[in-house]
Amino acid sequence: MKEKKFSSIEDVEAAFNIAVRRLNEVYKYNRRDHDRLTQDVEDVTGVSALCRAYLSENQTLVDSAETLVELDTESYDPDSVFDTTTHKITVPSDGYYLFTFQLYFTSTTAEGRHKGILGLGAGGSNRVSTINYAETGISSHHYLNFADIQYMTQGTIVGLWVSGPTGGGTTLGSAAAGTWMSMAKLV
Repeated sequence: MKEKKFSSIEDVEAAFNIAVRRLNEVYKYNRRDHDRLTQDVEDVTGVSALCRAYLSENQTLVDSAETLVELDTESYDPDSVFDTTTHKITVPSDGYYLFTFQLYFTSTTAEGRHKGILGLGAGGSNRVSTINYAETGISSHHYLNFADIQYMTQGTIVGLWVSGPTGGGTTLGSAAAGTWMSMAKLV
């Protein structure tokens, strides 16, 4: 595929908005169609996704605490930027990046808001700061989807965290179409 060059951040945002509309169409009709979702982003932006990782087994969350999502299996990672041990991405070079994630809540006994947090994490399971987040009211078998463009510098470490209300019993679903995170460099 021929790489597209963008002349301004406005061009990047326009391509991003087209990609988000296509992503929303995919989610509306078939949330599990992640291969099409990835191809749509690639077709619109003209760049290949640098990595995509997902949960291979369900993950039970800590009651009313922020928890690092333990993404442990790669769908693709040609540039070796995702670490399956730390469950985080190391940004390979300065530039604008498209980050997407999906959290699949398979069960919960807690009532209240659940939050997916794209954050910076230097080491361990603690988040240093928030890049951006999305939140939702929750019920079992509920998806929370997120997309954002951020300027990142080389060596920045990015992870995905989730938090929820007191009451516990919340489980993130596994499999490539369940809970996942991806990153693509735009410019």
